[in-house]
Amino acid sequence: MLMSVGRLLVPGRRIENGYPRHYRESCSATLLAPVDGEPASLILTAWHCIEYHTDLTDDITFVIESTAGERLESRVKTVSSGGGMHADWLIMRLEEPLPTATVTAANVAQDVVPGIGSRIIMAGYSRDEGLGEAGQVLTFHRNCRVVARSDEDIATDCLAYRGASGGAVFSIASGRLLGVISRGDSLAQSIFVPVSRIGGRAGRLLFH
Repeated sequence: MLMSVGRLLVPGRRIENGYPRHYRESCSATLLAPVDGEPASLILTAWHCIEYHTDLTDDITFVIESTAGERLESRVKTVSSGGGMHADWLIMRLEEPLPTATVTAANVAQDVVPGIGSRIIMAGYSRDEGLGEAGQVLTFHRNCRVVARSDEDIATDCLAYRGASGGAVFSIASGRLLGVISRGDSLAQSIFVPVSRIGGRAGRLLFH
């Protein structure tokens, strides 16, 4: 399941001291399992990863490692999103779908909202200089737990650094995808958006 997590490379622009500054945001994203027999074509990430992507002519790229250890990449386009930090999720479609024989894709947990104490795995490409090697290596926190819930997001004691945003939260019990990493303090708490919050047409894409 961890191999379903890849990197999302997003060109962006911010105004600093009155001048535009161009840069590249690096986030994480999870490749979603398709309907049987079809290539994998959708990823789930965090809305805030594309917040400063204002020039639509600049391509956003998803990068993932194949089961053979090869680097695969595809341009991606937005399909649906929560539209802000109040609903920090985003579904994107790959321009070049990936055959499931060559990659790992995550199965989404349906109608499951993890309770307090639930054991989970949180995974992403953290940009810390240590384990994450500045976003080049997938890092994960295994066997951390849900510590609080609201009507919207779920708090955990998982450790995730900047760059892991958009990454995956998996159930240890089922191995299925429970949600998308939204934010954290890089110390003792990380917050994720459960997939159960994604409804309507977007939810139908997730749950087929």
